[in-house]
Amino acid sequence: VYDQYQPSDTRYQLSQRPNSKVVKYSSGMAILYLPAFAMGHLWAHLSDHSPDGFSTPYQHCFNFWSLFVALFGIWMMSLVLRKLFSDAMSAWLLAILVIGTNYLFTAMVSIHMSHNYLFTLTALLLWCCIKYQEGGKRKHLLSIAVLIGLMALARPTEIVLVFLPLLWGIGTSSSLIAKAIKDKKGLALAIGTVAAIGSIQLIYWKIASGQWIYYSYDNPAEGLDFASPYL
Repeated sequence: VYDQYQPSDTRYQLSQRPNSKVVKYSSGMAILYLPAFAMGHLWAHLSDHSPDGFSTPYQHCFNFWSLFVALFGIWMMSLVLRKLFSDAMSAWLLAILVIGTNYLFTAMVSIHMSHNYLFTLTALLLWCCIKYQEGGKRKHLLSIAVLIGLMALARPTEIVLVFLPLLWGIGTSSSLIAKAIKDKKGLALAIGTVAAIGSIQLIYWKIASGQWIYYSYDNPAEGLDFASPYL
């Protein structure tokens, strides 16, 4: 793969174990990439391209899928904004989000990275929180659980977004947590859903490293050094 496609200068994506290598990144993005991979895999098998996950069909499918995710995220965010503001204000806010932040770079240059996908998942999470507050339907509660699980699986620090539904409308009768507590079965299913999605990573770590919890960022050159900030 490295000789043929040269995906990077070094194999930094792998964490070295005594008898194996462990993929550094958590498995959420692999799941979010699955539609593109499946389409590319089918295309490769139906053509004379190599079905190795890197050939031209996969590259084109990943490009189109990631572009779709970006455009879908913008559309979902527009729906969220229009629930909260006027059409004119929503248009201005959406323009600021897309053009006035680093989102435009993310959606054009580094479209395959997690940032693009997490923006769309965040927009979906906001939408599901609004819908759950409006109707209290269990399907929206379970959708919130799936989205939080996928986001945390894609980038573990995204688990902080669990506070979004937990604190949504807190202190009022229409808070999401108050609605969820009334639906004890739905709440149990939501917690179980997040745990089941999270278990995907635990199972992979156990198979690849022999440990249920494995810290893959073991390169001393990586990390945050607060004593020497880059200002």
